[in-house]
This record gives sequence, C-alpha cells and structure tokens, in this order.
Amino acid sequence: MQKYKAEREQLPASDWAKAELSQAKENGITDGTAPQSYARREQVAVMVQRGK
Repeated sequence: MQKYKAEREQLPASDWAKAELSQAKENGITDGTAPQSYARREQVAVMVQRGK
C-alpha cells in the first residue's frame, strides 16, 4: 500500500481538473502538490472553509 500511495503522489493533475486546480492554488485553497493523492478529512475540511 505504501508503494501505491507513493506512486499516486507523483502523478500529475488530470486534464479535466487542471483549470480548477490552478484556480484553487491562486485562491490559497490548496498548494496543488500531489493532486492525485488521497486527501484526509482534515485537509478537505480546510479546503472547503478556504473556498467560502
């Protein structure tokens, strides 16, 4: 499982998500690192609050 997680962290953003991810980075919602990695609930909660 560790190897799988490490590989996912290296994947670039999907084409369909690139524009919105770029906007989220500009708005300080996320730093954009590891876009295809799993997000913890605490991370998601912070991103939702920052997006308001």
